[in-house]
Formats: sequence, C-alpha cells, structure tokens
Amino acid sequence: MLKRLIVVMLLVATLLPLSVPSRVRAVDVIDPVCTNPNAVEKPKICNDNQPNAPENPIVGPNGILTKVVNILSLIAGILAVFTIIIGGVKMIVSNGDSNSVASAKRTVLYAVISLAIVAFAQVGVYFILNKL
Repeated sequence: MLKRLIVVMLLVATLLPLSVPSRVRAVDVIDPVCTNPNAVEKPKICNDNQPNAPENPIVGPNGILTKVVNILSLIAGILAVFTIIIGGVKMIVSNGDSNSVASAKRTVLYAVISLAIVAFAQVGVYFILNKL
C-alpha cells in the first residue's frame, strides 16, 4: 500500500508542472482583428492579448491570492516533510515493538497523504485562478 502511494506521489510530482499550463490557444481568431492597421478603434478584447495589459492584483500571477496559496502550500509541505522524518525516527526507536512500528507507519502514511492533498489542492486552486 505504501509503495503504491509513493509511486502515485512520484507520478503526481512529475506530472504536476504539466497539469498547470499557461493560457494556450490553438488558433488565434482575434489576432487579425487586433492587428488590423486600417481599424479605427480596436475592440476591448484586444487588450487581453497585450503583454503590457494590467494584471489582476488579487488573482493574477503576482496577485495576493496566488502568493497566499504559495505560502500555505510551502508551509504544509515543510510540515509534511518534518512529519515524515518524525515517523521515520519513531520507527527507528521502536525496537521492534509492533504497536510502535504500526504507529510510525501510520504517521508516515498520513504525512504522505497530506502531501498529496496539498499538491492536488494547489493544482485545483491554480486551475480556478486561471479561469477567473
């Protein structure tokens, strides 16, 4: 069970950067409208594609909500790593006591599960923030 969970965590860690892409368009149907030199007035939608367009201060790439999510994910990740270390130390000092070994295994398992939940939550938050 623990081996499966570790394999899943490794897969999530390798696929996580692929699952949060930046905005990608297959075909840009707006670009000819926005780059037309004969246009008297450009539509408002042309401002979305401009590199100097103002960013949203709350949910943008450097927004407050994005920074808060990054900080909370970092704290949760650090706590999970420390919990895994504590579980490993508990396993080492258990001296073969089956109850202590089982408790240490549960500690490590719960820490790995919490790490997975944090990773999936961060993917979900980034998905929602990209849709806003």
